[in-house]
Amino acid sequence: MTEARTLYRLYTAQRANLPRITRQWFDAFTITPGIGGWRGLTEACAVVEIIGTLFDEPRIHELATDIRRTNAETMVVVVAIPGVSYHEETATPEVAE
Repeated sequence: MTEARTLYRLYTAQRANLPRITRQWFDAFTITPGIGGWRGLTEACAVVEIIGTLFDEPRIHELATDIRRTNAETMVVVVAIPGVSYHEETATPEVAE
């Protein structure tokens, strides 16, 4: 297990360019499509998730601004959830014969 991280979630409208925009800022992310409501209307939405540290927070907000401006959105909501841990393989396992 690695040290605790922060899970950042960006809520925005679903657009085909989200992977390209996000990739310019971070090399690891997940984009989950969904349906959301805003001001009485239903629209396709997406949640961009990035696991990072508190030091990534300024870049997260720059990404949110980039998405908002590029896609002419009214807003992009950013949520930070601290204390996330994850498990990753750090070495190639030996194969038993």
